[in-house]
Amino acid sequence: MLGRMSPDEIKELIAALEAMSLEDASPPICEDDHPPDRWKDDEKNPGAELDRLLEDWPAFEEECKAAGFRCPKVIKGKNGKPRLQSRFTPSLNCADSPELVKFSNTIFVGMIRTGRPGLTPHPDQMTFPITVEGEQREQHVVMVQEDQVEQMTAEGWELFEPPEPLLDETKGFTDSRSRPERIVDVHTTDNPANDIGYYFKDAQHIARCLSDKWKPGDLIGENGSDPATKSESASYATPGKWDKFSDSRSATSAGHIPAFNRPAEVGLGWGGWDAYTSWEAHGRRIPEESVKEGDWMRGLNNPFDFVDKDGKVVMTVPANDWELPPRPKEPETLYEVIKGKKERAAAHKSKPTGLSWDLPFKDEGGNAGW
Repeated sequence: MLGRMSPDEIKELIAALEAMSLEDASPPICEDDHPPDRWKDDEKNPGAELDRLLEDWPAFEEECKAAGFRCPKVIKGKNGKPRLQSRFTPSLNCADSPELVKFSNTIFVGMIRTGRPGLTPHPDQMTFPITVEGEQREQHVVMVQEDQVEQMTAEGWELFEPPEPLLDETKGFTDSRSRPERIVDVHTTDNPANDIGYYFKDAQHIARCLSDKWKPGDLIGENGSDPATKSESASYATPGKWDKFSDSRSATSAGHIPAFNRPAEVGLGWGGWDAYTSWEAHGRRIPEESVKEGDWMRGLNNPFDFVDKDGKVVMTVPANDWELPPRPKEPETLYEVIKGKKERAAAHKSKPTGLSWDLPFKDEGGNAGW
């Protein structure tokens, strides 16, 4: 900074610093350039040191101004508690740019607002899609100079506020958030075709462009609206035909999120994990009664077979005597995982919500599923 000042400007700065007198002022917050003890970590009352720091901050801010420094302001957060205002400073490289040098000593703050019809867009705003109570909306974000905050607030903008820390330091830095629900893309119990309008709105428009006879719920292609043809698709086949549907077309997608993924530590075909891949990819739930226990070898050095699509053994890898490290825990089969979920649900008397893969159900025909 001094390197960019003329000799006369440096002399004026030194004279101003020498003329400053704090003899009549209150004792400085930070003596000898060290923060006060009341700001140090309080082991007996964790978090109290932050409250004391924010309490002292206005006086500290005045000291900084008197010394020619700038520091963040203390403002009231959304939770009603004081917090430091987030701010952003340009890179020092701005000083080397003729266009950006004027911003090299500028303080910027972030401001946000939720979009709605009739709002005048800010020329520098960035727009991101968000969901508010199930409705698709836009969120506008913009960086403005600190002296523009009051004007922007009057126009409906709010100061950007970073989210609360995820880890609670008073509880061993544990994650304070509740566990998220399992991600699902089918909300209607084992009937993904009912969710076409919810998840595939754009795809519906494209399908209508491809065929003027197509309507939501039909399969794309020949006889796509014929009930007999649709019953052979995984989208409409009864749970009892989970392995016998003959039409690979889907009323929604063949890439739905599976509820049960094969563990990474087991091979292809082991434990029954891969038997329902195509069925789940069509958005269908695994029928509980169809999952068999099976007799699966678990030893790391056991022989294993390669089979063809009909289940015929085409090659056997013999047992070996390799010294392999022990596994942290034995892998579970699909049957064991589903059985365990059912037992835990019964033990905790879980109530079906209609939105979880983990709860049993019955379809219109009274067939049980999972």
